[in-house]
Amino acid sequence: MNESGYAHGGLLRCACVFILRVYISDACLTFSQFSASRPGRIMQRACAVFVLLLAMSAPGATGGAAHEPRYKSEFTYDEQLLEKMIRMEAEMDKWETRMNEQLGQLRSLREHIDHLMKTEDSRLELIQESSNNLTALQSRTDGQLQQLIEKFKKGEFYLLHLFR
Repeated sequence: MNESGYAHGGLLRCACVFILRVYISDACLTFSQFSASRPGRIMQRACAVFVLLLAMSAPGATGGAAHEPRYKSEFTYDEQLLEKMIRMEAEMDKWETRMNEQLGQLRSLREHIDHLMKTEDSRLELIQESSNNLTALQSRTDGQLQQLIEKFKKGEFYLLHLFR
C-alpha cells in the first residue's frame, strides 16, 4: 500500500482502461484485417494490449470479490480527483478571464491617464508660453512708459500736441 492507503496506482489502471477502450476495436480485428495493417499500427496495438495485461496482472488489480470494493473505491477516488481537477481548471479559466478583463481595464485607464498627462503637459506649455508673452509685453510696456515719462519731463509731449 502507498501513503494514500491504496494498493496500486488507480490512475495507472484508469489509463490502461482508457488505452483498452481506444484500441479494443483494433485489437479485435480478424486475422486478414490485422495482417493487412501497417507494421507501426500493429506494434501500437500490441503495446496497448501488453500494458493492459501488465496492469491487470498487478497485485490488487483484479484480486476477486474481496478486493472489488477497494478497486471501486480507488476508481471512485480517481474519478472524484479528476472531476475536482476539471472544476479547478474551470475555476482557473474564470480567474484568468477576470484577470484579463481587469488588465484590459488597467491598460485603458493607463492610456487615458497618459492622454491626460499629455494634455496637461500641453496646457502647461501653453501657460508657460502665455506667461513669457505677458512678461515680454509688460517689459515692452514698461519701456514705452519710461520713454513717455522722459518725454513729459523734457516737455516734448506738450509741444508735439501743440503742433498737431
